[in-house]
Amino acid sequence: MLKVKASAEMKQYNLSMAQSWVLAYLGSRGGEATQKEIEAFLEVELNGYVS
Repeated sequence: MLKVKASAEMKQYNLSMAQSWVLAYLGSRGGEATQKEIEAFLEVELNGYVS
């Protein structure tokens, strides 16, 4: 239920749940983080180009 409510709130800003997590993470770090730090936070690895 909480996930549904959060998704609905993010939809009004055209953000995905993952995007909101990144924004919260950046907010906790003074607005700056490397791509590698964000990957570690999200527990993902990006390969190739990101557009």
